[in-house]
Amino acid sequence: VLERCCAYLEEWVMERDRQGPDTRYSGSVPPSLDVYQFIWDRTRMIRKDFILQNYVGTGARCSASAVRCHERIARWHAMVEHQLSHISEYVVQQSQQNIQELGQTM
Repeated sequence: VLERCCAYLEEWVMERDRQGPDTRYSGSVPPSLDVYQFIWDRTRMIRKDFILQNYVGTGARCSASAVRCHERIARWHAMVEHQLSHISEYVVQQSQQNIQELGQTM
């Protein structure tokens, strides 16, 4: 289920700006920072869920799906750091937190 959640985020949410106008945003593309904050929150919960289910950690089973999800999340954090670095609001508020999350994911 967590792997499908990651796949959904990648296909339908991360690519929202490439899918054209969204009626929930007055027919425009959602702001990049809003999409970032939504995905950041969801990926954090996915990582925490893997920890709660004991898929990673000391003496735990390390399944291939857990590794794939963590790799997707780490790649997303690295990509977002590059793509949003031109937005001053992101740099001031989120950049350090994103780097910290990337480190925790890896």
